[in-house]
Amino acid sequence: MWYLNLENNLFLTNLYNEVPELKNIKIEKINIADGGRKVTLCFDMPSYAENPPQKWVDLGNNTVWVEIDFYEIIELEIKSMKTMVNCDLDIKYVENSFIINITGTVNASIKAEYGYFQKVEGYINSLNID
Repeated sequence: MWYLNLENNLFLTNLYNEVPELKNIKIEKINIADGGRKVTLCFDMPSYAENPPQKWVDLGNNTVWVEIDFYEIIELEIKSMKTMVNCDLDIKYVENSFIINITGTVNASIKAEYGYFQKVEGYINSLNID
């Protein structure tokens, strides 16, 4: 599972009965910081939480937004840049490193030593309202 080796994953795992794979998602942001030593990925989860906090229910949230920081970047490549919708995000932990691949309307690959869930938030996405 893509989220298991990322630090601070408890809140996300409590939101879902089974955390979905990151297929056909909208990536909100790819941010490179700290002289290239840190990359932040922000994206909408492909489905809403099955077990949202009551506060999210009361607010009428319909989308889960995730921010993950990757530190000690070993490799970074962005091959194309268009709108960042309809992307697949694959995160694997192999030999003490995270291998992150984004494919779709943007293609990127990242290799990092450390990954951390910075934020998991709910919001109202007007495009998801039936």
